[in-house]
Amino acid sequence: MRRVRNNKFSKRALTLVELIVAMALTMLFASACVMLVVPVSRIYLHVNETSRAQLVADTVVDSLRAECARTYISGHNDVWISSSAETAYKISDLAVVADAGPVLVMRRNYDHCETIASCYSLSSGTFSAYNEVYAEELLSLEDGQLPQTGEGGAPASRAIYRMFDPAGDPEHRDANEGFVHFGYFQLDPNVVGRAMPTKYYDFTNPLSFAAYGEYTVSLNFHGLQYTTEANGSVPAFVLCDISVVRNSQVVYTRENVVLCFATATAIPTPSPTPTTAP
Repeated sequence: MRRVRNNKFSKRALTLVELIVAMALTMLFASACVMLVVPVSRIYLHVNETSRAQLVADTVVDSLRAECARTYISGHNDVWISSSAETAYKISDLAVVADAGPVLVMRRNYDHCETIASCYSLSSGTFSAYNEVYAEELLSLEDGQLPQTGEGGAPASRAIYRMFDPAGDPEHRDANEGFVHFGYFQLDPNVVGRAMPTKYYDFTNPLSFAAYGEYTVSLNFHGLQYTTEANGSVPAFVLCDISVVRNSQVVYTRENVVLCFATATAIPTPSPTPTTAP
């Protein structure tokens, strides 16, 4: 009887040559996958970082436009640009006026002016100087007149106290360099010429440190343009370049952002307080 041969199971194994060829093909396939994944991953991370930086820049643009729209401009020298970073937070008669720079100075109303910049950080020295001005204001109060105060005697209506941790946080996160700040100063309305700060009033920032994440911002103002009004040539708008920086590297730049100023026919002179006849 012929024996039936069972071919269901084969005892033949892989040879060393076949194993090496299989490993080589696997390595080639894996290398091809890595070569595709790495650039795609880099593109994704770059687009993600750029999108987040662009969001920060757009938010800064909105805050700057809103602030410049609250001005009350009626004179040729009510807006000017400084190339000195100290102009943003220090009262000085030696401010450097330039065609382009990191600080924008503008008249806010009859007796106050404002600085916009991101090139400085509010230090404890500036904070102390502000407190000295506030102490002088307290001494000048009339009998029976009380200031608006908050926790610890701080003026509740002023924002600088919210930028410094009352517990003594050494970081002062909301006052760090690279964050956009608005500085408000009193000025002498009787002085002819540029709107120059003469006394501290307040500091604030439109965005908290959490809005920036790992980024900081650099501002450069330039291209101040004027328009002709009934009372002469007055500032109409200024251009601003906004650079978003991460680890000293510029991630995103938005150039030539137009910041328009609100103008008025004239800055009114404060009227005397009416008195009641006896």
